[in-house]
Amino acid sequence: MLDNPERVLILGAMKGDGVMLRAGGALTLIELLIVVAMIAVLAAIAVPNFLEAQVRSKVSRVQNGQRAIATAMESRFVDRNDCRE
Repeated sequence: MLDNPERVLILGAMKGDGVMLRAGGALTLIELLIVVAMIAVLAAIAVPNFLEAQVRSKVSRVQNGQRAIATAMESRFVDRNDCRE
């Protein structure tokens, strides 16, 4: 009765041991479509966050450059006693 491997896997899946592979170990088309849909949902969540992080990075880089320029200008004016108020 249990000498057929397909039957053993089906019985194992029915008992709930977590056995989900068929005898060939291949995925069905619906399982593949579900995996692709899950990846698409995760990508739809991740891509906007990634783009927002890129924008924040560029803004931060520009702000740091502006601070460096302001510090350099202040240092030059102080060194030359050229402070204009």
